[in-house]
Amino acid sequence: MKTDSDKKHIAKSISLFGGLQGLSILSGLVRNKVVAILLGPAGMGLISLYNNIVTLLNNVSNLGISFSAVKHISELYEEDNREALLRYITVVRGWTIISSLFGLACGVSLSPLFSYLLFNDLYHSIHISLLSLAVPFGIVSAVEMGILKGVRKIREMAYASVAMVVVSLIVVLPMYYFLGMKGVMPSIVAMGFITMAAATHFSFQEFPVFVPQKIRETTGIERFPWYMGKAENTVKIEVRGVIDEGKPMIKLGIAFVVGMCATSLTEVCLRTALLKIADIDTVGLYNAGYLIVVNYAGMVFSAIESDYFPRLSAVNKDADRFNKVVNNQAFVSLLIISPGIIAFMFLMPWCLQLLFSERFLVITGMLQLAALNLYLRSVTLPVAYLNLAKGESRAYLILEISYDIFFLASMLVGYSLMGLTGTGLAITVSAIFDFIIVVAWCSLKYGFRLEKKVIITLIINILIGLSVYLFVSGLVRI
Repeated sequence: MKTDSDKKHIAKSISLFGGLQGLSILSGLVRNKVVAILLGPAGMGLISLYNNIVTLLNNVSNLGISFSAVKHISELYEEDNREALLRYITVVRGWTIISSLFGLACGVSLSPLFSYLLFNDLYHSIHISLLSLAVPFGIVSAVEMGILKGVRKIREMAYASVAMVVVSLIVVLPMYYFLGMKGVMPSIVAMGFITMAAATHFSFQEFPVFVPQKIRETTGIERFPWYMGKAENTVKIEVRGVIDEGKPMIKLGIAFVVGMCATSLTEVCLRTALLKIADIDTVGLYNAGYLIVVNYAGMVFSAIESDYFPRLSAVNKDADRFNKVVNNQAFVSLLIISPGIIAFMFLMPWCLQLLFSERFLVITGMLQLAALNLYLRSVTLPVAYLNLAKGESRAYLILEISYDIFFLASMLVGYSLMGLTGTGLAITVSAIFDFIIVVAWCSLKYGFRLEKKVIITLIINILIGLSVYLFVSGLVRI
């Protein structure tokens, strides 16, 4: 009975967060369409450059706090240790302030360098310095959403996400209309602030920040709608305590960030290699195909990081329970994603023309082959999170880097043998490699075992998917 309840919860979470991801993607499409009409290619290019700067500064300075903090918060929440939970949240917020100030300082100090490298002048330095405000906004919002995630406040996370999307569109689009190109920088900062405001509104209601009595009396801060003003909901910690108690969180967070950087570096190396082997059009076609596969998967797999990881972290010390949690997640993910993969294969030519143009139809074969990797990812990803839930940062890094190296090598071989279609095959072959090493490692290290129903469901769905691919690719006719 408990298992059925868990599966219903997983399905509900995937549907909820997948829907939110879809709403976010739809919002992005609307925003991009408006930008294309009002600002043209130059505006889209400037937005892309500015967003890349913010993303780079965020990745360098956030220390992975928004992810790593979830593990211990989930454990304390499961133990129902309110005092320890409040103390740890205060530690997390202390490190958030440190990383936010570091990110802002990096942005301001490096603004002349960014300006010169990207625009070949120093005129944009002041714009990039002001743009750096978006970095602490982004770090704070990600951490506060991580706190809600750790205590399983699913409804509040959903409300915050919807508010971010809706308010951003209402505020940002008029800025493009009235300010034109001059509205690009303030629009990005405004979106960052709106995101932070939505996240902190819901998070501070659950866990208010500590505000000294004198400041509350002189500023009237108790009247703020998000401030609860209850002493039992706040904890004061000295700076030294924040730094010392946060070190394990930072260690795991840095490992996660390094893993992300390794993946990004792999993609940069691959695109550089494709540019030298082929041309810029080939890089563009591959990039379009890769984004479609990743975005589709993101609509389902976002639920794993949002809801699954906190649940897994909470039971990581109980072998039977974490085995059951992982297998239930993998099983439900397979059932939900499988029909989408079939539809994905049949509708791909139409989707490419809708999203891009007829010129992109050449990557149809690549995408249809790459779609098969989603079956394996739906099982591999829940298992891979075991390392992070256990706090095994070194194991996570080794497995991640091993996959990146294999992925890069197989992609180059695949392209040299079959062109862009070969890259689709390489993505699926890499997924097979990732599945083998991750499941083997977790079996040996933690005694994890895939249940029979998961293995049978995976095999059946892969065979169905392979049959559909053979049909839609014209290799087999009925």
